[in-house]
Amino acid sequence: FANATVLKNFTIPQTVTSIGEGAFYEDSALTEMYIPDGVTDIKSYTFYGCTNINKLVIGKNVKNIGDYAFYNNSSLTSLNIPEKVASIGASAFNGCSQIKEIIIPDSVTELGEYAFSSDSNATKLSIGSGITTIPSYAFANCSALTTVTVPNTVTTINAAAFIGCSSLNEITLPFVGQSRTATGPESAFGYIFGTSSYAGSTATKQYYYGRTASSSTATTYYIPTSLKSVTITGGNILYGAFYGCSGLTSITVPDNITSIGNYAFAYCGSLTNITLPKNIMSIGSHAFLYC
Repeated sequence: FANATVLKNFTIPQTVTSIGEGAFYEDSALTEMYIPDGVTDIKSYTFYGCTNINKLVIGKNVKNIGDYAFYNNSSLTSLNIPEKVASIGASAFNGCSQIKEIIIPDSVTELGEYAFSSDSNATKLSIGSGITTIPSYAFANCSALTTVTVPNTVTTINAAAFIGCSSLNEITLPFVGQSRTATGPESAFGYIFGTSSYAGSTATKQYYYGRTASSSTATTYYIPTSLKSVTITGGNILYGAFYGCSGLTSITVPDNITSIGNYAFAYCGSLTNITLPKNIMSIGSHAFLYC
């Protein structure tokens, strides 16, 4: 049925257990799709470019959603990912620009790059507890998101995972940067927003230790201008962690932190409130320079 132009409605029989790769590729006339419970895998490119699907029901036994499976389904306004889905491929829902909510169930353990990129009307994001790695560009250009909470079960957030989230006002993260043990450029707050500019971003030059702990280097990240409040629930606050984040007004760091690195909050010129942990033992030099 690939490239069909007149197939508006299609009922997949309940006996079907597999739909081939690219089966409905760029069927621009298709408006409704019901995937039966017998189907366990949605292959790559299956519904790629089906720009007029406005109603989608995914069977309850689907476990895997392939790469680009629903790419650019730009008329789809709601999405219900079944509780048995374990993996969502790269760009699986990229360009589903009318979806209002992105709810990833706890069953999902694998998420591909650009999985929900450019879902520009989504105002709600819920990340299930099964996710341990958020890949690069996973939520790129989700420009309507205002609040994001990344659960503590996440151990890695790769570069530019949230690039282009230009309406973001609050974010809660399990650590600063890429991981709880990250060093170098990966230890900077701006790492998850990337090094490319976008509308509604502020260029932020962040310093961090380079090859040694005696010299520093810098990278310019682009952080949403709208972002004001950050809560960190774990990890470390290293040298320059929030250096130059001049738009932030509130930062909360976790109780398990015992030290704050040099220049950690330097040049956070708008900072009016910061909550420090009760067990803090040391605060590095110039940690609050020009706050």
